[in-house]
Parts: sequence; structure tokens; C-alpha cells
Amino acid sequence: TFLVAIDATGIVLAVSTITGDLGGNATESFWVGAAYLLSMCLVQPIVSRLFDIFIFKSLVLASIVMLGIGSLLCESADGLPLLLIGRTVQGLGAGGLTTLSYAVYDQMKNLSGSESSNAVKFLAAISFFAAAGTICGPFIGAALSNNHQWRWIFRLNIPTCIVLGVLVYNCSDVPGRDTSPEPKASARNSRDIPNTEPPTKKLSDMVFIDITLFIMSVVPLLVGLSFAGSLYRWNEWQVIAPIATGGVFLLLLIVRELWSASASFPPGSRHVSGETLDGLKLLKERQNIIIFGGAFWLGLLMYALLFFLPIYYRVVKERSAITTAIFLLPQTLMMAPCAGVVLVLVRWLRLHHSSTLLLGWFCTAIGMGLLALLGAEKSAASDVSLNLLSGFGIGLLLPALAYSAQESTRVENATRVFIFTRYLGSASGLVIAGLVFQRVLRSNLGSTKFSSEADNMTRYATKFMYSIQQMSSPEDKQILTHVTEMSLRTLWLVLS
Repeated sequence: TFLVAIDATGIVLAVSTITGDLGGNATESFWVGAAYLLSMCLVQPIVSRLFDIFIFKSLVLASIVMLGIGSLLCESADGLPLLLIGRTVQGLGAGGLTTLSYAVYDQMKNLSGSESSNAVKFLAAISFFAAAGTICGPFIGAALSNNHQWRWIFRLNIPTCIVLGVLVYNCSDVPGRDTSPEPKASARNSRDIPNTEPPTKKLSDMVFIDITLFIMSVVPLLVGLSFAGSLYRWNEWQVIAPIATGGVFLLLLIVRELWSASASFPPGSRHVSGETLDGLKLLKERQNIIIFGGAFWLGLLMYALLFFLPIYYRVVKERSAITTAIFLLPQTLMMAPCAGVVLVLVRWLRLHHSSTLLLGWFCTAIGMGLLALLGAEKSAASDVSLNLLSGFGIGLLLPALAYSAQESTRVENATRVFIFTRYLGSASGLVIAGLVFQRVLRSNLGSTKFSSEADNMTRYATKFMYSIQQMSSPEDKQILTHVTEMSLRTLWLVLS
């Protein structure tokens, strides 16, 4: 999880350099992050099913290989298309590793006795390494992008994957599910009884049509939205076609999920009581909507902040990449201590989950609104203080939503559903936030002397904004810096 988090956040401060070196536009720069997060999300339903079929070690090794191959493609990319392919392959491996980590946790907590108590320690370890990777990622990306050495972000993954692969290969097998002919004495209900069918039979039982419908709905929708405004106008076929295609497949998925007794989404969402009410039918329960919908919105906010706050620090405040990574700490560093705060509130003070969630959402909403006060005239202390509340709120929500998913819903494997919806929100957040920012940026440029160049500036917004500080004209520099500041201010208000 440490390596997965670094790959997700390491390119945050390097994306402008990457886009400039490879000649990409603003939409492609957003997809450098979104492709990784989206493929992480899309592979999770598949890996969740494979976890019950194949040996655990084999799945981990396959995920490590995918992560290594994706890193190799990114490292050798001579253009944005190959880089995006590499990021997608990377995401498949990262999604596999993430899903398998939480699948092991789900299995551990269903055991009896002292074995189940280790589940909490295992989840704490996963959360710690994920938080550490999120904190370290921007610093690694900043350090390696300063001298156009961003390829080392991916090169470092290759030996790491080799070492991890060797370690996993030499570990004892850990089956995803016990395949011995006799059930364990600790099996507590029918879902713990081992399934002795051969893997080929289990594979044939996988509902691939649901997975296909989901992919064919989400990917075209996000692609169409990312094209709109920056590359093409809303009424052009390049935007209408993918959005319409995604909408049709989404409708088909909804119809199938609501009518089918063997629905597949979210992954691993069968009810503990053994009912066939799963998939999108979970949305009939208000509690599930609050928790898993909250996970989606939380993922959206987290990565929108991680990708757009650097624009403020680098462009408006003219700070270096390393300094920007330091100023991101109010967002990234709050995760670990806030997990302890939630534990104290829930376990020791006996505060109900709903109260913790309300506190988290209140702090996040107010904190996002406070970001609108950020400006070129603000001091460094003001920049930090204005970021603290949103960082604290998001830090509270991460463990609070996870605990609520485990203890307050009737969904089996709720942790995997939580992670699935969070990463779906993360990928969507980059695309949606990018759409809002580019639309507002074009509108603001239209009221300046750069109105005739607004379309081209918006299309190459990432490259254009990071070149503002090198402009020779103080007047032009001031105008464009102010336009960027106002566009970001609108984005913070929309997200709040």
C-alpha cells in the first residue's frame, strides 16, 4: 500500500513537467492521474472474484508484475499516449494489491477467537503505510521533477517490484479461501464452508457481463466529460458520442442490477444475512447511500485538492516544487493522527458513528469554503491555517467512513466496497474538477486582453500556467496570475 500511494501522489508535482516534456494538453495531464486511479477502481471487482478462486500468492505476484510492467512503460514513454497506457497498467497492478490487502482483512475479521483480533492490527498497518505513501509521494515527485528527472519516479518502482516479487514468491502460500475438503471448525456459517469446485468452474460462474457493462459506462462518460470544454464544445460529436455511449451502458447496468438475482456491483456486496439483495439494490438502504456515497465524494475531494492546490502554490505564490510539497502537509499529514482521534471518539468516548461523520463533513465543508480566501497577498502562516480545517475534516472522514462501513452496514466485505467507491470518486474527481476549472478559466480569460487566446490557453492550461512566472511583461504576468487565482477560488467554492 505504501508503493501504491506513492504512485498515486508522486506525480502530483511532476505532472506539469511531464506534460511539458511530452507535449500534452491539459486534458491529458488530468488523465495522467485519472488513468491510474480509474484502472485501480475497475480492476477491483475482478480481483475480488479471483480472490475466491486462485491462490493468494499467485494473485499478489500477478499484481506486482502488472505494476512493474506499467512502470517500465511509463519510464520509457516518448509521448503522452504511451504514458497513459503505462499508468493504466500500473493502476491494474495497484488495484489488485489494494483489493487483496483489504480482502485479507475481510477474511481475518470473519475468523473467531484471537485470529479475528489481529484484523484490526492488520487494518492499522495498511492505513499507516497508505498514509506514509501519501505524505512521501509529493516530496519524491517534487525532488525528481526539478531537473526533468521525472522518469525516476517510475524507474524506482522496477527494482522495488522485483524485490517484492522475490519476497512474496519465497513466502508460504496463503490461499484466498480454504480449499480443503473439510470445513474448518471455526467456520461460523455457510459462507465460511470451503468451495471445492475447480477454478475453471468458478471462473465460468463469474458474471463478466456486469463487469463489462460497468467499464463501458464509466470510461466513456469520464472521457466525454474530460473532452468537453477544453478540446471540443459540448455540442460536438466527440463529446456527445462517448457521453451517450456511457449513458446507454450505465442504463443497461442499472436495469440488470435491479432485475438480476446475481448482481455484481459494488464488488463483494452480498448481504451477511444471505439475502440476494445486493449490487445497486443496496441503494434502497439510506445508510448505505450515506456511507458509500460519502466514500465517493471523499475520494473526489482528496484528489481534487492534491492536484489543484499545487497550482495555487506554484503559480499564484511562485513557490518551488519542494516548498509546495511542504505546504501540502496540512492535507496529507492529518490522516494518521485523525485516525487516532476517531478511535478515541468511537471506542473510548462511545460517540456514535453518525456524530463522527457529521463532525468530519462539517469540518470538510467549512474548510473547503475557507480555501476561497487563499490569495497572492496571504502569508505563509495564512496558507497553512486555511488548509488545516479541510485537512482535519478529510482526515476524520477516512477512518470514520471505513469504520461505519464495517460496523453499521449489513454488507459483507464492506471494506472492499468502501475502497471501490472511494477510488471511483478519486478518478471522477480529477476529471470533474478539471472540467470545472477549465470552464471557469476560459470564462475569466474572456474578460481580459487574452480573450482571443482563451481557447488555446485553456487547452494547454497546465503548460501555460507554469510558464506565467517566466513572462517578461509584469502586466501580463499579473493579469494571468489573478485569473488563475480567481479560477481556483471558484473551484474551491464548487467543491465545498
